[in-house]
Amino acid sequence: MAKRLTETVLHSLDHSVDRGSILYSGLLLERNGNLYGTTYMGGRQVNGTVFELTPGGNGTWTAKLLHSFNSNGHDGLLPYAGLIFHGSGNLYGTTTEGGNHGSGSVFEVTL
Repeated sequence: MAKRLTETVLHSLDHSVDRGSILYSGLLLERNGNLYGTTYMGGRQVNGTVFELTPGGNGTWTAKLLHSFNSNGHDGLLPYAGLIFHGSGNLYGTTTEGGNHGSGSVFEVTL
């Protein structure tokens, strides 16, 4: 007999200021159980976000906005790829637009 698989929604995205929208990349699982990811759009200026999901009791998860990309001329915009984690506790990723020349950026988020 085949094992029955189940699906559980951990977090729902929307277009609010504190949440992102449109996921293109996968999630990064850190050894303490936190999940990290990027959204292509959403956030304070609708230019994408970096977020963290922390497991809680009874199967609940808490979302935290770590960075909202900003069209200030220096920040990257519209992250498309996933993140990598460095042992020092920092996340690294890329954006498709923005940065000093408008052609994307490599960014670091310090946890």
